[in-house]
Amino acid sequence: CIAIASQPAVRLLGLTRIERQPPASAVAGGYAAGRTPGDAKAIESPLRLGLKDPYGNRMSCVTETIPMARITLETMTRFTTLDDFFSKGPGGGGLPSGRQGEIDPGGRDHLYAVARQDDLTNFGGNSWLNLWTPTGGFTLSQQWYAGGGSGAGQQTVEGGWVVFKEKFNSDKPVLFIFYTADNYGTQKCYNLLCGKFVQTSSHHYLGGSWAQYSVAGGTQWGFEMQWKLFRGNWWLFIRGAGDYEAIGYYPTSIFNNGQMSRNATQITYGGETAPPKPYPQMGSGEHASTGWQHAAFQKGIFYIPRDEDNGTGVWASLTKLPTPSCYSIEITPSSEGGSWGTYFYFGGPGGSC
Repeated sequence: CIAIASQPAVRLLGLTRIERQPPASAVAGGYAAGRTPGDAKAIESPLRLGLKDPYGNRMSCVTETIPMARITLETMTRFTTLDDFFSKGPGGGGLPSGRQGEIDPGGRDHLYAVARQDDLTNFGGNSWLNLWTPTGGFTLSQQWYAGGGSGAGQQTVEGGWVVFKEKFNSDKPVLFIFYTADNYGTQKCYNLLCGKFVQTSSHHYLGGSWAQYSVAGGTQWGFEMQWKLFRGNWWLFIRGAGDYEAIGYYPTSIFNNGQMSRNATQITYGGETAPPKPYPQMGSGEHASTGWQHAAFQKGIFYIPRDEDNGTGVWASLTKLPTPSCYSIEITPSSEGGSWGTYFYFGGPGGSC
């Protein structure tokens, strides 16, 4: 744990003041009729559970401090260059293009099962992410909020859970955020690694795993994530068993007057994997058609239409992008989603895609 004022972003961004008054999180709009698939359970942050590490130390941070990962030489030497170390995944990574059979924007063979809404002025959004433990080197479930087109001007704020042992020293999914200001060029990084995100909460560990994960045919665990642009900052909110909590923010200054300094124009949700081949599992490792208690899902998906305190979200109207045969995604609109609103199942076994 380090003092909030000692985190890298304060020094590297030249901050003279840390924002301590986040906006209220947005809430979903009205729910339509429809059958809710089941009752999922909200996972609590391990830092709130009174747990101890293998050495008997209490796993928590006191007020006015934040948890921050130690970056070791051993971790860094797993990557050929610093650019590789700061990249999204093995060989890089990018925002899914939506054209089946096309190698991802950086030419690195990342695969996706995602749903998107384009040409949409938004100030962030929300989804509840179901937690599983897929096997493989790089596999995730996340949100993307993007703007700036498909070239070098493309910018994003992202977040969700990822299995990426090279980076996070764990076979289990961990909580992550990511940003890029130049289409995954030189301005990009996870979590607190490059001093762009200002964390204000002592209760959530970016890069940390959870105490419980979903089981096929059993309890379904997950958490809610919301990004919200408010008065010049992209605020991150997480909700486990209680209310939404503001975790911190990306100042819009990191986007150099680009599109994401004003608003996003695209929302995307779903899964991503990367080589080495055979491709890893995505989600639970089961296809979307297996449904409740077997396939991974995201639910409660809405976007935020205005830069305002509090506010009401608008249910996303998502379109499925082309997906390789080893993965799948099936969307249910809010008009049929009951208390889940807009949701989808996704995932698959991977393999020879």
